Amino acid sequence: MTVGSSDTMIIVDNLVYKHARTNRSVPDWDTCKDVLGLISERYIMMGRDVSDTVVYVNAALAAINGSISVQDIYDNTYPDWDNEKQSLVIWGSLAQRNRGIIHTTDNPPNHYRGFIEKDYHYDKRLHIHPPPHYLEARKFSMYYFEEL
Repeated sequence: MTVGSSDTMIIVDNLVYKHARTNRSVPDWDTCKDVLGLISERYIMMGRDVSDTVVYVNAALAAINGSISVQDIYDNTYPDWDNEKQSLVIWGSLAQRNRGIIHTTDNPPNHYRGFIEKDYHYDKRLHIHPPPHYLEARKFSMYYFEEL
């Protein structure tokens, strides 16, 4: 399934396939044919009130004109300035126009928001079986140039 939104999409808690492995990773295609695509024209945010300190997401994420980040990551006022979680674990893919902030500690000093660790894993099943109506990727070549 693919879910799309024209504005910010918020993932409010763990988003894990029913047939995921016990460590919440994505199983092989022959045991789980679930694939989820989440597309936002703006932002995809991990909710600030997620219930666990480790959050798992099994999905292909795409923020077309924005980024993938944490809800209220820039909120530097009480009570939202202390909302730190341990780890964000994504089994799927990430596509974003701008790099989103996942953790911050600088404003105000000694107040922490977001996820300390990021643990991203590409779901290899997406290469052959992408979610329906998901964004098509063009084939491309990478070139690297360095000034002499």
